[in-house]
Amino acid sequence: DGDDDDEGSRFASCWRCGYRRPSIDHQGIEPVRQVCLADLGGATRRLSIRRARALSENKERRVTDAVSLFELLERNRTRLERWFSHWVPKMKSPRDEEVFIQKTMHDRKHGKGIVAVVEVDGEIAGTCSLLLENGRGTGHIGYWIGRAWEGQGIVSATVRRIKSYAFLSLQLRRVAITIDSTNARSGRVARRCGLQEAGTKYLSPMWREVPGHESFVQLNDDAAAELLRASRL
Repeated sequence: DGDDDDEGSRFASCWRCGYRRPSIDHQGIEPVRQVCLADLGGATRRLSIRRARALSENKERRVTDAVSLFELLERNRTRLERWFSHWVPKMKSPRDEEVFIQKTMHDRKHGKGIVAVVEVDGEIAGTCSLLLENGRGTGHIGYWIGRAWEGQGIVSATVRRIKSYAFLSLQLRRVAITIDSTNARSGRVARRCGLQEAGTKYLSPMWREVPGHESFVQLNDDAAAELLRASRL
Protein backbone atom coordinates (compact mmCIF):
# COMPACT_ATOMS: atom_id res chain seq x y z
CA ASP A 1 0.00 0.00 0.00
CA GLY A 2 2.94 2.31 0.63
CA ASP A 3 1.37 4.43 3.39
CA ASP A 4 0.87 2.02 6.29
CA ASP A 5 3.42 3.64 8.63
CA ASP A 6 2.00 7.11 8.14
CA GLU A 7 -1.51 5.78 8.57
CA GLY A 8 -0.60 4.19 11.90
CA SER A 9 0.83 7.39 13.37
CA ARG A 10 -2.15 9.47 12.25
CA PHE A 11 -4.53 6.87 13.63
CA ALA A 12 -2.92 6.95 17.09
CA SER A 13 -3.18 10.72 17.17
CA CYS A 14 -6.88 10.66 16.31
CA TRP A 15 -7.48 7.92 18.86
CA ARG A 16 -5.98 10.00 21.69
CA CYS A 17 -8.16 12.96 20.77
CA GLY A 18 -11.30 10.90 21.36
CA TYR A 19 -14.44 10.91 19.28
CA ARG A 20 -15.62 14.06 17.59
CA ARG A 21 -18.51 14.27 15.19
CA PRO A 22 -17.40 14.51 11.56
CA SER A 23 -16.90 18.14 10.62
CA ILE A 24 -19.56 19.13 8.09
CA ASP A 25 -18.84 22.20 5.97
CA HIS A 26 -20.68 23.50 2.91
CA GLN A 27 -19.42 20.51 0.93
CA GLY A 28 -20.41 17.93 3.56
CA ILE A 29 -18.39 14.89 4.59
CA GLU A 30 -14.89 14.65 3.20
CA PRO A 31 -15.12 12.49 0.04
CA VAL A 32 -13.36 9.16 0.10
CA ARG A 33 -10.56 8.86 -2.44
CA GLN A 34 -8.04 6.06 -2.15
CA VAL A 35 -5.86 4.60 -4.87
CA CYS A 36 -3.27 1.94 -4.17
CA LEU A 37 -1.55 -1.15 -5.50
CA ALA A 38 -2.85 -4.28 -3.80
CA ASP A 39 -2.28 -8.01 -4.03
CA LEU A 40 -5.59 -9.16 -5.49
CA GLY A 41 -6.07 -12.70 -6.66
CA GLY A 42 -2.32 -13.37 -6.59
CA ALA A 43 -1.44 -10.36 -8.76
CA THR A 44 -0.57 -6.73 -8.03
CA ARG A 45 -3.44 -4.60 -9.30
CA ARG A 46 -4.63 -1.01 -9.01
CA LEU A 47 -7.49 -0.65 -6.52
CA SER A 48 -9.39 2.62 -6.57
CA ILE A 49 -12.15 3.70 -4.18
CA ARG A 50 -13.77 6.98 -5.22
CA ARG A 51 -17.09 8.79 -5.06
CA ALA A 52 -19.62 7.95 -7.76
CA ARG A 53 -19.96 10.43 -10.61
CA ALA A 54 -23.37 11.84 -11.53
CA LEU A 55 -24.42 13.44 -14.79
CA SER A 56 -25.73 16.48 -12.93
CA GLU A 57 -22.19 17.54 -11.99
CA ASN A 58 -20.59 16.61 -15.33
CA LYS A 59 -23.07 17.96 -17.86
CA GLU A 60 -20.43 19.34 -20.20
CA ARG A 61 -18.36 16.14 -20.30
CA ARG A 62 -21.43 13.86 -20.03
CA VAL A 63 -19.67 11.71 -17.44
CA THR A 64 -21.67 9.38 -15.20
CA ASP A 65 -21.16 5.99 -13.54
CA ALA A 66 -24.85 5.13 -13.82
CA VAL A 67 -24.63 3.11 -17.02
CA SER A 68 -21.62 1.04 -15.93
CA LEU A 69 -23.13 0.36 -12.50
CA PHE A 70 -26.48 -0.64 -13.99
CA GLU A 71 -24.84 -3.01 -16.48
CA LEU A 72 -22.85 -4.63 -13.68
CA LEU A 73 -25.99 -4.96 -11.56
CA GLU A 74 -27.91 -6.50 -14.48
CA ARG A 75 -25.25 -9.19 -14.92
CA ASN A 76 -25.55 -9.99 -11.20
CA ARG A 77 -29.22 -9.22 -10.53
CA THR A 78 -30.39 -12.68 -9.48
CA ARG A 79 -27.50 -13.17 -7.07
CA LEU A 80 -27.77 -9.66 -5.56
CA GLU A 81 -31.55 -9.79 -5.08
CA ARG A 82 -31.03 -12.59 -2.58
CA TRP A 83 -29.09 -10.28 -0.26
CA PHE A 84 -30.45 -6.83 -1.21
CA SER A 85 -34.16 -7.33 -1.85
CA HIS A 86 -34.90 -3.82 -0.51
CA TRP A 87 -33.17 -1.95 -3.36
CA VAL A 88 -32.08 -4.17 -6.28
CA PRO A 89 -35.63 -4.60 -7.68
CA LYS A 90 -35.98 -0.81 -7.76
CA MET A 91 -33.06 -0.48 -10.17
CA LYS A 92 -34.78 -0.93 -13.54
CA SER A 93 -32.72 1.38 -15.75
CA PRO A 94 -29.56 3.53 -15.83
CA ARG A 95 -31.85 6.44 -14.95
CA ASP A 96 -32.64 4.77 -11.62
CA GLU A 97 -28.91 4.46 -10.94
CA GLU A 98 -28.43 8.13 -11.82
CA VAL A 99 -31.14 9.15 -9.34
CA PHE A 100 -29.50 6.96 -6.68
CA ILE A 101 -26.06 8.52 -7.29
CA GLN A 102 -27.54 12.00 -6.98
CA LYS A 103 -29.17 10.98 -3.70
CA THR A 104 -25.80 9.77 -2.36
CA MET A 105 -24.30 13.15 -3.26
CA HIS A 106 -27.07 14.86 -1.28
CA ASP A 107 -26.54 12.52 1.68
CA ARG A 108 -22.79 13.20 1.73
CA LYS A 109 -23.33 16.94 1.72
CA HIS A 110 -25.70 16.61 4.68
CA GLY A 111 -23.42 14.37 6.73
CA LYS A 112 -25.43 11.15 6.35
CA GLY A 113 -22.76 9.00 4.72
CA ILE A 114 -21.00 8.14 1.50
CA VAL A 115 -21.29 5.66 -1.34
CA ALA A 116 -18.16 4.98 -3.37
CA VAL A 117 -17.34 3.12 -6.56
CA VAL A 118 -14.77 0.31 -6.37
CA GLU A 119 -12.53 -0.02 -9.44
CA VAL A 120 -9.87 -2.59 -10.26
CA ASP A 121 -7.44 -1.58 -13.00
CA GLY A 122 -9.91 1.10 -14.09
CA GLU A 123 -12.93 -1.24 -14.37
CA ILE A 124 -15.89 -0.88 -12.00
CA ALA A 125 -16.17 -3.99 -9.81
CA GLY A 126 -18.88 -2.84 -7.38
CA THR A 127 -19.65 -0.27 -4.70
CA CYS A 128 -19.10 0.27 -0.99
CA SER A 129 -20.86 2.54 1.45
CA LEU A 130 -20.53 4.06 4.90
CA LEU A 131 -23.81 5.07 6.56
CA LEU A 132 -23.43 7.33 9.59
CA GLU A 133 -25.79 6.79 12.52
CA ASN A 134 -26.48 10.09 14.26
CA GLY A 135 -25.73 10.23 17.96
CA ARG A 136 -23.95 6.87 18.17
CA GLY A 137 -20.64 7.57 16.44
CA THR A 138 -21.20 4.45 14.36
CA GLY A 139 -20.47 3.94 10.68
CA HIS A 140 -22.23 1.04 8.94
CA ILE A 141 -20.17 -0.42 6.10
CA GLY A 142 -21.92 -2.02 3.14
CA TYR A 143 -20.64 -3.45 -0.13
CA TRP A 144 -21.34 -5.53 -3.21
CA ILE A 145 -19.24 -6.66 -6.16
CA GLY A 146 -19.84 -8.57 -9.37
CA ARG A 147 -19.42 -12.34 -9.40
CA ALA A 148 -16.44 -12.07 -11.75
CA TRP A 149 -14.53 -10.20 -9.04
CA GLU A 150 -15.26 -12.52 -6.12
CA GLY A 151 -12.56 -14.52 -4.36
CA GLN A 152 -9.73 -12.09 -5.16
CA GLY A 153 -9.58 -10.18 -1.88
CA ILE A 154 -11.18 -7.06 -3.37
CA VAL A 155 -13.94 -6.71 -0.78
CA SER A 156 -11.56 -7.26 2.15
CA ALA A 157 -9.11 -4.69 0.78
CA THR A 158 -11.96 -2.23 0.27
CA VAL A 159 -13.45 -2.73 3.75
CA ARG A 160 -10.05 -2.18 5.38
CA ARG A 161 -9.67 1.14 3.58
CA ILE A 162 -13.22 2.28 4.32
CA LYS A 163 -12.62 1.33 7.95
CA SER A 164 -9.47 3.47 8.06
CA TYR A 165 -11.39 6.33 6.41
CA ALA A 166 -14.08 6.02 9.10
CA PHE A 167 -11.60 6.08 11.97
CA LEU A 168 -9.01 8.49 10.60
CA SER A 169 -10.95 11.02 8.55
CA LEU A 170 -14.31 10.89 10.33
CA GLN A 171 -13.04 9.79 13.78
CA LEU A 172 -16.01 7.51 14.43
CA ARG A 173 -16.29 5.49 17.64
CA ARG A 174 -16.97 2.22 15.84
CA VAL A 175 -17.65 0.62 12.50
CA ALA A 176 -20.18 -2.15 11.97
CA ILE A 177 -21.22 -4.51 9.21
CA THR A 178 -24.67 -6.08 8.98
CA ILE A 179 -24.96 -9.37 7.10
CA ASP A 180 -27.59 -11.95 6.31
CA SER A 181 -26.96 -14.79 8.75
CA THR A 182 -26.73 -17.25 5.84
CA ASN A 183 -24.13 -15.20 3.95
CA ALA A 184 -21.01 -17.05 5.10
CA ARG A 185 -18.76 -15.29 2.58
CA SER A 186 -19.64 -11.86 3.96
CA GLY A 187 -19.12 -13.08 7.52
CA ARG A 188 -15.60 -14.20 6.61
CA VAL A 189 -14.88 -10.76 5.18
CA ALA A 190 -15.95 -9.06 8.42
CA ARG A 191 -13.78 -11.35 10.57
CA ARG A 192 -10.81 -11.04 8.21
CA CYS A 193 -11.03 -7.25 8.52
CA GLY A 194 -10.88 -7.33 12.33
CA LEU A 195 -14.57 -7.03 13.24
CA GLN A 196 -16.08 -9.18 15.96
CA GLU A 197 -19.50 -10.85 16.10
CA ALA A 198 -22.03 -8.70 17.98
CA GLY A 199 -25.36 -10.42 17.43
CA THR A 200 -28.13 -7.89 16.74
CA LYS A 201 -26.65 -5.07 18.84
CA TYR A 202 -25.19 -3.03 15.97
CA LEU A 203 -27.54 -3.80 13.10
CA SER A 204 -27.75 -1.15 10.41
CA PRO A 205 -31.00 0.88 10.74
CA MET A 206 -32.27 -0.43 7.40
CA TRP A 207 -32.06 -4.04 8.60
CA ARG A 208 -33.36 -3.81 12.18
CA GLU A 209 -36.89 -4.81 11.28
CA VAL A 210 -35.79 -7.62 8.96
CA PRO A 211 -35.21 -10.99 10.71
CA GLY A 212 -32.22 -13.19 9.96
CA HIS A 213 -29.45 -10.60 10.17
CA GLU A 214 -26.46 -10.23 12.47
CA SER A 215 -23.83 -7.57 13.06
CA PHE A 216 -20.06 -7.40 13.36
CA VAL A 217 -18.31 -4.46 15.04
CA GLN A 218 -14.89 -2.97 15.71
CA LEU A 219 -14.27 -0.11 18.13
CA ASN A 220 -11.97 2.79 17.36
CA ASP A 221 -9.62 2.04 20.28
CA ASP A 222 -9.40 -1.65 19.30
CA ALA A 223 -8.36 -0.67 15.80
CA ALA A 224 -5.86 1.85 17.18
CA ALA A 225 -4.25 -0.82 19.35
CA GLU A 226 -4.14 -3.13 16.34
CA LEU A 227 -2.30 -0.56 14.24
CA LEU A 228 0.05 0.38 17.06
CA ARG A 229 0.99 -3.28 17.53
CA ALA A 230 1.63 -3.63 13.81
CA SER A 231 3.86 -0.54 13.83
CA ARG A 232 6.13 -2.14 16.45
CA LEU A 233 6.70 -5.36 14.50
